[in-house]
Amino acid sequence: MLILFCVIEQIVKALRRGEYNYVSLESMLSEYGLISQIPIDRLTVMTTGRKGTFKTHYGVIEFTYTK
Repeated sequence: MLILFCVIEQIVKALRRGEYNYVSLESMLSEYGLISQIPIDRLTVMTTGRKGTFKTHYGVIEFTYTK
């Protein structure tokens, strides 16, 4: 699972190059099993770039805009 997470983070960097991006608290809490909501194939990322959703072979990346 860790290798998959690293690959999808590299895709995030490529999609929103030059913007501030960080994995959402919800996604991290779910990854560590601290909340019961488990996004099966989705990584939520906060970004200063455009919002959007991208389907990849590794799962769905959902960008949420934040200042």
